[in-house]
Amino acid sequence: MNNNKLIIALLLSIVISLMYLDLPTLIFVLLILGIVIFVISIFNIEGVILVITLSRATLDCLRDVFRIGPINITSFFSIFIILFGIVYFCLRMRSIKYLNIFMPILIFLGICFASIFYSPSKTGSIEEFIRIASYVTLSLLIANVFNTKEKIKRFIKYYFGSLIIPLAVGFYQYFMKSGLSYYGYNRLYATLQHPSSYVKYLNIFLIICSVFMIMSNKTNKSKKWCYCLFIILLFQIFATFTRAGWIEAVIGLCLIFWFTRRRSLIIAVLAGVVILFSLPFVKERFSSEIKYFHTNTIELPAEAYLQGSIKSRFQFNEFLFKKMFIKSPLSGTGIGSFYYYYAPEYFGIQIESHGDLTKLLGEVGIIGTMLFIFGMARIGYFIFIKLKYVKDYLLYNIMLSAVCLIILRIFIQNFDAELRLVLVQWYYWSLYGIALACSHIYGEEEAKENISRNC
Repeated sequence: MNNNKLIIALLLSIVISLMYLDLPTLIFVLLILGIVIFVISIFNIEGVILVITLSRATLDCLRDVFRIGPINITSFFSIFIILFGIVYFCLRMRSIKYLNIFMPILIFLGICFASIFYSPSKTGSIEEFIRIASYVTLSLLIANVFNTKEKIKRFIKYYFGSLIIPLAVGFYQYFMKSGLSYYGYNRLYATLQHPSSYVKYLNIFLIICSVFMIMSNKTNKSKKWCYCLFIILLFQIFATFTRAGWIEAVIGLCLIFWFTRRRSLIIAVLAGVVILFSLPFVKERFSSEIKYFHTNTIELPAEAYLQGSIKSRFQFNEFLFKKMFIKSPLSGTGIGSFYYYYAPEYFGIQIESHGDLTKLLGEVGIIGTMLFIFGMARIGYFIFIKLKYVKDYLLYNIMLSAVCLIILRIFIQNFDAELRLVLVQWYYWSLYGIALACSHIYGEEEAKENISRNC
């Protein structure tokens, strides 16, 4: 079976998995399929992706407003993009690129799909599988559709355009004190569902913006806008009062400064961290971590779990190892089984483990987890080795941003619930896809230069 047939079989398996859902949901999915085919036959696929990229962050606030059975607007987008991908790849089976780069991730998806059949919560596992499959499908779509410099520039404009409304709503929440009230903090979440999601979304753009600031020419007019956006992003990241988000921003900036050979700026970042930690309300925000970490009792209060304290993360990891991983070290207990089965069974509520790699180890075993890590590293390495050949300012910056984000994700992924943050993952994988498209443009340009030299 060649690569093209493999991806088609994988994507079609998603439709088969929907047979576990009830009849109204199946009718709704078929209706979506009809809309997808209609949209593709009339509109340009590039325009559809651009509209989704622009509006996705804003529409996240409507996640629980429009709901048909188990399908909300987030599920709609996931199913829509998967079915969109099925139709697109079926029409272009012979011209799909990057399948060899995505092969470990595709095999990981296959393992996730197989785990549905032995999962204790099949419906929950299907939902989790569809969620992860939508990220990969979106990334492959973007990498194949946006295959010229003009298209990539247009995509980046829409990508950054998605910030406009969330940032405006974030400032409104700050000045009107209408954010998430949490132990006296006014935590910004903008149009997203939670400050944790919002800060990760902002960190993506903080890293990209940092690269553009450092690597741009002094005469570049857009540089001043990068500085303005950088300051706005830093302010709103701080105003989310999310500890993991703060730490992620610091590590991300240090990575950027290391790769761009501005290592003296790392000292400036660390000095800024020291100054911030001297502020009373920042100390207070981290005080619960110290309190729970030194707790000697086996059972933590529910407050510690809901706050995602370090102590609770250790306890979740211990639970995942003893109750799930030991049962089936190689294949796991089924994708999504922790959130939909084990957490309600043992903790009484659907709660996140705040550690995706450990959770994957329990749900898809050693094989699936290693494939996921290797797949992420393979995409990052492929983009990285192309960097030294790329001379175009825009392409280089996008590719470097993607490499830094992939490294950050691999190391940070086990300290938060990353894979369930659908909107954030969409923007991660969108960037990976457009970075791969940038590397392909380099390859085409190099081939043209070689042909012209030979002539």
